[in-house]
Amino acid sequence: MENSKIYITKEVIEECLIECLEEKKVDKKESENINNLNKEK
Repeated sequence: MENSKIYITKEVIEECLIECLEEKKVDKKESENINNLNKEK
């Protein structure tokens, strides 16, 4: 198992972000800020 690597793709990150937002029920403004940060990268 030591040789196994975890690949982090844009899709995985976005999926995690969406799940986190839904779990925490972040207000719309904060989620927009996160989206804007992602666009800047």
